[in-house]
Amino acid sequence: MTSDQTRLQAAGPGPDRLRLVVIDDNQADLDLFNEAIRETAEPVLCLTAKSVKQGIDIIEASAAALPDIIILDLCMPGQDGRTLLRYIADHSELRRIPVVVLSSSNWHRDREECLALGASHYRVKPLDWASYIELIHFLRGIWSDPYLQAR
Repeated sequence: MTSDQTRLQAAGPGPDRLRLVVIDDNQADLDLFNEAIRETAEPVLCLTAKSVKQGIDIIEASAAALPDIIILDLCMPGQDGRTLLRYIADHSELRRIPVVVLSSSNWHRDREECLALGASHYRVKPLDWASYIELIHFLRGIWSDPYLQAR
């Protein structure tokens, strides 16, 4: 666990704090994502993992306070994002967590496969700073959905 994760965990979730688990093997993408969160000043508890296994470990350790949204890179070495989507599908308590797949792939087949496996959304990774900021607002919109709040 990085020092950022420890600091964010210590802050603890609050009723208005969006809880995210971000799984991506690319540290630069994780850094940009975290910087966009800081810039938007959204109250977010963000835990990051650099592999599917680390992501599963974080989710399992958070059983008392599951994440509100999982952000998942599709293409990673070893186990890819599809592995986590299958894991979630096999665990009924996790199926209600929206999963947003972020990928450098804009292939229609990848998108359709992820949605069929249970992903809530599929988006191509942002290519510029404004798109990262828009992504954070998009995630906040998903979390603010009254249907999700009722879970």
